[in-house]
Amino acid sequence: MTENQRYVMMFLLLSIAMVFGGIGLKGVLKYAPDIGSFLGFLFFLACLFFKFMDRAESSKAN
Repeated sequence: MTENQRYVMMFLLLSIAMVFGGIGLKGVLKYAPDIGSFLGFLFFLACLFFKFMDRAESSKAN
């Protein structure tokens, strides 16, 4: 597993955790689902960035 693949997995799990955390904290904070969704989207964008970086590196190696 390359370093970029580790980042992909980490950011994907953080994205899912932020969305579920926002849903779980709905009763505590009024805007928790919105904040969780926004942070989840940002982490998902980071996940896509590292995925495409990994794809670019693997195509250079071939």
